[in-house]
Amino acid sequence: MVSNKTFEGYDTILLHKEYPTVARYLRRDDGRLEESVEGRRRGAFDISIWDPSFMAERAHRKQKVLCAAELALK
Repeated sequence: MVSNKTFEGYDTILLHKEYPTVARYLRRDDGRLEESVEGRRRGAFDISIWDPSFMAERAHRKQKVLCAAELALK
């Protein structure tokens, strides 16, 4: 397994669970998420993959997310 360093020098991998979102979201009646400034609070992606080309330039909580997934329980 390859590890990478963040700007602060933390060793980490690209796959992360419960990584915070940048924006706030509201859940629509159809179950989909919609970006909204009125959202209660920031959420967290269930699973995310960080973009390795930016890891060394960004702090741990400010990484660029290459891909993310939110898993529904319904």
